[in-house]
Amino acid sequence: MKDKMRFARYIKLRNHYDAKHLAWWLTHNQGLRDAKYVATEKLHGANFSVWVASDGTIRYAKRSGFISDDASFFDWKSAFAEHAFNTWLTTTCKERAANIPGGLVLYGELFGGNIQKEVDYGEVKHIRFFDVFEPVRNVYWAPKDVYEFIPEELRVPHVGFYDGLEAALAQNDTFLTLLNPVAGNICEGIVIRPWNAAYATEAGEQFIIKKKNAKFSETSKRSSFVAKEIPDDVIAALNVVLPYVTRQRLTNVISHYGEPEGMSQFGEYLRRFIDDVKIECLFENPLVADGLDKKSKGIMWKTVSTHCATLLKEYIINPPV
Repeated sequence: MKDKMRFARYIKLRNHYDAKHLAWWLTHNQGLRDAKYVATEKLHGANFSVWVASDGTIRYAKRSGFISDDASFFDWKSAFAEHAFNTWLTTTCKERAANIPGGLVLYGELFGGNIQKEVDYGEVKHIRFFDVFEPVRNVYWAPKDVYEFIPEELRVPHVGFYDGLEAALAQNDTFLTLLNPVAGNICEGIVIRPWNAAYATEAGEQFIIKKKNAKFSETSKRSSFVAKEIPDDVIAALNVVLPYVTRQRLTNVISHYGEPEGMSQFGEYLRRFIDDVKIECLFENPLVADGLDKKSKGIMWKTVSTHCATLLKEYIINPPV
């Protein structure tokens, strides 16, 4: 099984405000601007995937890798108490995977209970899927095929269809979650993608856009960073990087691995938090450190590390309830 299905984490989604990214895709893909689009609710939980091999073997994974059957990852097994989920997985899904070389991967979200605190999905944990991947062919399915294959009650909530990208991007991202629409229970946002095809680059990047509302932004609008002992060019770079150091980003990182077990895991989670800040910032601002020498870059990332450490320590000492 391990040889047949090598773990691959789910692709990184681009933000709706990334104008350069959108312009590149529209320039290199005729018809993308006017294509039919679909939007689904972006659930606020932990990335979770189910790997079904063609021989019927099933493995499970969090965003960072496969998990063992006895893993404590957010008590994930409790989500399998859902009868409809188990029935579909062990019948229809296994049958489909048997006819696909190497099997298939179901990417979804584990949510509810103590997984993230900002949206109330109830105390019971659930899994809802949003994508299907064939690892041997290295292809993602088009949303229309995902909808046809995965029952509605096992998919992330449908928001709407749109004629053209402009109409899709105009969709409101601030509404009551469709899974528990009670007063004040605002969803995280939406995910937008072309309906009839999965557009991809040779490097594997997919044209899928996330549009989070302001409450769930992983960057912040903060006052300019000031420190007399730090050179001006480093200050300028820090004013680009530090907005990525947020409590929301930290909780998202923690959702990939599970809750830290006290300060004994502080160093491990700090590295993960800093890495996420670096990846996201450089993803959107690849030239942020251009022109800085090695010493200046060291000062910049040390300052970022200090800010990350402060947030993480606060989280571990006073965890959300």
